[in-house]
Amino acid sequence: MRDDIGKHFIVGLSSTELSSEEKQQIKDIQPLGFIFFSRNFKSEEKWWEKFQALILELKDISSRDDLILSIDHEGGRVNRLPAPVTSFPYAQNYKKYSEFVGKAFGLELSALGFNLCFAPVLDIDLEPANRVISKRAFACNAEEVIIAALSFARNLESYGILSCGKHFPGHGATVADSHFELPVNNSSLQELLACELKPFEQYISSGFQLLM
Repeated sequence: MRDDIGKHFIVGLSSTELSSEEKQQIKDIQPLGFIFFSRNFKSEEKWWEKFQALILELKDISSRDDLILSIDHEGGRVNRLPAPVTSFPYAQNYKKYSEFVGKAFGLELSALGFNLCFAPVLDIDLEPANRVISKRAFACNAEEVIIAALSFARNLESYGILSCGKHFPGHGATVADSHFELPVNNSSLQELLACELKPFEQYISSGFQLLM
């Protein structure tokens, strides 16, 4: 195995504490970083102190301070963190205030030690039968998505949290759930360029670096 293979991976953890197996795997793989989900937090008093201890342990085992510490966190049902972290509604409900929500995300996530958030959603809410995206999208048209998503991302990144636009090349007009099967969009390239790809194009051309 190549010694640098781990730099290509952001990995997950099974719980709020590291198992002996995970400790050994981290030493062996030396991953680029970690992604945290609800299972990595317990709704208990001062849970954030336990999380800070976990981060320090990960840095110690990895022998590096520049770990990617990421979370898939956007509001609505994609909300991993317990109180007192703010529980925001779906993006479509806060699109007029995306600037301020981006700031709040940045402030809270940076205080907890994160440096990457898998948001904003750049999909367009185009298909009523789509249960994956729906109100997770800022709007039903490209122009409103672009305005809200870029404002959110700029303010999130002002706190040192990298943003990551998703879900390229667009999930809003599909029906299938991509967690379980492959969604298909039969639009022509011209149609995609005129609609679903526009937020991604604008996001990248605005200087943001990451896409999911």
